[in-house]
Amino acid sequence: KIELGYRIEVQNLTGRVASVMVEDQVPHSRHEEIKVKPGTLTPKPAEQTDLGILRWNLSIRAQEKAEVRFDFLVEHPRAMELEGLDV
Repeated sequence: KIELGYRIEVQNLTGRVASVMVEDQVPHSRHEEIKVKPGTLTPKPAEQTDLGILRWNLSIRAQEKAEVRFDFLVEHPRAMELEGLDV
C-alpha cells in the first residue's frame, strides 16, 4: 500500500477578487491488480471524472490564499513495481 497526499496553495496578489480553476489528477489504474482509492478531497471539487481528474473553481479575495488538498491510497501486489508515483 502507498498513501500519498498533495496540497496546492494559490495566492491572489492582485487588488481584486480572482476566479481560479485548479485541475489535478488522482492516478487511474487499468491493471486489475492495482487499486486506487480516493481519500479526502478538501474542498470538494466542482468536478471529478471517472479517470480521476479533479477540478476546483476557487474565488480568492485580494491578497488572500486558497488551499486545495487531496489524498489517495494505491494498493498493489508486493512483488509488483510501480512507476509514475513520486514516493
